[in-house]
Amino acid sequence: MAEYTRQTTLDAPSGKIADLKDIDWTFEGADTQYLTHGLHSYPARMIPQIPRTLFDYYKSKGVLSEGDTVYDPFSGSGTTAVEGRLHGLNAEANDVNPLACLLTFAKSIPLPREEVETARRELLDGLAEELREVRSAYEDGTLELDELAVRDGWFPEPQQQELWHVRRRIDGIEAEYGEGIGRLLRVSLSASSVK
Repeated sequence: MAEYTRQTTLDAPSGKIADLKDIDWTFEGADTQYLTHGLHSYPARMIPQIPRTLFDYYKSKGVLSEGDTVYDPFSGSGTTAVEGRLHGLNAEANDVNPLACLLTFAKSIPLPREEVETARRELLDGLAEELREVRSAYEDGTLELDELAVRDGWFPEPQQQELWHVRRRIDGIEAEYGEGIGRLLRVSLSASSVK
């Protein structure tokens, strides 16, 4: 579990939070991007230190125990679900925004690290060269796609064609490794596309 910075009154030497009113809720200088929290720049994200501190506190007080379920009815980017899982809690979440639901699943569903690493390597292996070929084929007018699932006008050409090519690669990786890894790669692609 990644370390994080917080300013609080602690019961020495146990490290338990003495009182929630003693916490500096600004968490100034804290790393808010650790693990999957930095995967996507969803607007109005809650910093992970807030649910993490609350889970620490309520677990130390015996209100929450390993295996309990936490529920977040407005999951946003899934911060509470991720932190709940990191604290050994089951997490249930929903949101009216389909993107929020996608992000929550992508960030909080545990995936085998080795498979994620292998899928990432497969996605990137030879991708730069293939994208150069896509760009070259676009520029000389020989690029043909059976269907284009990226909306016209959302991205300039030839980036639209390149994104479609990356999406097809992710589709193939998803067929091999499963929906969870495909979802994680798509969210990663969407985050890189908005920068």
